[in-house]
Amino acid sequence: MIRNLFLLAVAGLISGCMTVGRDYQTQDAGLPSRHRDASTHVSRAPPQIDRWWTLFRDPVLNRLVERALLQNLDLVAADARIQQSRALARSALANRLPNAQGTGFANVQRDSREASGNPSLASGDSYTLYSGQLDASWELDLFGGLRRAQNAASRDLDADSANRAATQVSLVAEIADTYVRLRALQERLAQARATVAAQQDAVSLSRSRFQAGLVSELDVAQAEALLADFRAVMPGLQTDIQDRRNQIAQLVGTIPSGVVTDLQPFRIIPATPGVPGIGVPSDLLRRRPDIIQTERRVAAASERIGQQMAEYFPKISLLGTLGLQARDAAALFSGSAGLVSAGPSIQWRLLDFARIDAEVARSEGVEKERLALYRAAILTAMKEVDTGLVRLRGGIQEQSVRARSVAAQVRARDIARDQYTRGLTQLLPVLDAQRRVNDAQDALIRAREARATAAIALFKALGGGWSI
Repeated sequence: MIRNLFLLAVAGLISGCMTVGRDYQTQDAGLPSRHRDASTHVSRAPPQIDRWWTLFRDPVLNRLVERALLQNLDLVAADARIQQSRALARSALANRLPNAQGTGFANVQRDSREASGNPSLASGDSYTLYSGQLDASWELDLFGGLRRAQNAASRDLDADSANRAATQVSLVAEIADTYVRLRALQERLAQARATVAAQQDAVSLSRSRFQAGLVSELDVAQAEALLADFRAVMPGLQTDIQDRRNQIAQLVGTIPSGVVTDLQPFRIIPATPGVPGIGVPSDLLRRRPDIIQTERRVAAASERIGQQMAEYFPKISLLGTLGLQARDAAALFSGSAGLVSAGPSIQWRLLDFARIDAEVARSEGVEKERLALYRAAILTAMKEVDTGLVRLRGGIQEQSVRARSVAAQVRARDIARDQYTRGLTQLLPVLDAQRRVNDAQDALIRAREARATAAIALFKALGGGWSI
């Protein structure tokens, strides 16, 4: 027994000495030293964006995100996939360890005359055979196939964890984007109501001047027509607001009525924060979970090439059995009832090399495919960051110009209304001025919305919000 234990220990040491296939090497991303469109309004320091949505300083948005991180069903499904991958990784580790199985039975038997080769030999009476035994086996991983399988399962677990993180990044960004668009719609609706009220004053003014005989009824008809145009916009805005509420409820993981308390009260578009820093392009490899996920898939595919290559070599296992067997239950635990069996077992697919060739070739094809997807993910990330920087810069500039336009249009409308009141001009310039004010105000709201959504897209492109 001591000798057998010694041999098992030596075999365990030998089993880790050779691993076929090449070891995985981290891929060179070939990234540039800086982002092409990085500008002076963002720093080169690594951004602190783990909880980037809090930079908008909107308590309602914060509550919605926190609820979604607990309730969203896509995250629940991603957690379930991680649980599955973790179980597969444990199973792959267990395959490298010795295993044992105990069995026991009591069978009623009767020997066959024919099976003995002598039909004239008495078979004897029926008897009960009692047996209990422990079977043990250990596959010696001489060529690293089991180790490669374990490594591949571990890389898949890493990839599924990164996939969960990528789902979280997309979820938070979608909630923030939808929330900003909802608040923009609410602002546009409030602005439409204010415009309707202002136009009602214009209708009253034109009607009083018509009744005084100062203008024709045409002025009244034109003023009422423009009022109807302004009112016609409101139902569509209300429908879009409800649609955004429903979308947010789905993302949070609740029914539409579950977000009414937060979203019913009017709030303006949250102020767009500055981006703390975008870092160098190589930071994306560490921050963006979708890139991490695809890189881990490449690593898993590389390990499976070695796993398949190990099939070219023999598989050697150590087998052993310890047991008890007797016809009398009382004698089952006597010294003469014991049985022992031990020895090696070998399996070798000697005539199956063509199939192994195909399996190795397929594994190499999978690795090439995943490597291409990894490089594509890097290119996509670079594009999204550069596009986000351009959109954010453009949004800042547009908002500034739109704000000046609103101020100018309001001043022009007030002048036109004053001149109309004093009888120095016709009503049509007043109506045109009011329409231009409405358009300018609506464009300013849209510009603020575009700036905020551009910042959200940039935070998402930078891979923020998942390390929590």
